[in-house]
This record gives sequence, structure tokens and C-alpha cells, in this order.
Amino acid sequence: MVRELNPDLITAIYLTSYGFISSLVKGKSLLCHFMIGSDIMITPFKNEIYKLITKYALSRGDFFVISSRTMAEKINKLYPLPEQQLLVQQYGIGDEVVNYPRQPKEYEFVS
Repeated sequence: MVRELNPDLITAIYLTSYGFISSLVKGKSLLCHFMIGSDIMITPFKNEIYKLITKYALSRGDFFVISSRTMAEKINKLYPLPEQQLLVQQYGIGDEVVNYPRQPKEYEFVS
């Protein structure tokens, strides 16, 4: 399906599952990995196979989005990445979402 669609960009969440599969089929598409935590902090250290899967997926990615500097440090121990390929972005909602449409309201969030 990926070959048929020939997308410009593939995004994959969770490095050792969808990320790994996307790494196998990406072809010439750009691949952006979104890592959620345990896929880089825990799973690669379960056994050598997961470690190899993680390294392979990282080697095939073009851009990486993670939620903390701690994760960046862990990634760079496994497979150093160029800084310009790594975006550290916290989960959450910005003011532009909360304040749209611009009506006076009070919000209560549970995360």
C-alpha cells in the first residue's frame, strides 16, 4: 500500500511497533517517528532483539518528536541523532486551542 500511495511523509507512533514497520516500508518517503516514552526508555532494554529493532527504526527515521530531554539523552546513548532532526515537545494544549473560539469560559482539564 505504501509503494502504491508513494506518500511524501509517513508518521509513526511507538518506535518498536508501528515505527519499526514504517521503517521497513518507507521507501523514499520521509519518516517521522513520534516516541511516547516507554518505546525508548524501557522496551529497547528488555532484550537484544528490541534493542536492534530500536536502532534500526532510529537509523531509518528522518525526524523525531519526543516529549522530554531525558528521552533525548537516552536516544543519544543508543543511536546518536543530529540535533536538527530531534524536536522535544511537551504534550499539552496551547492557548490558541483553549481560547478558540474566543468566548469567556472557564476550563477544567484532567490529564
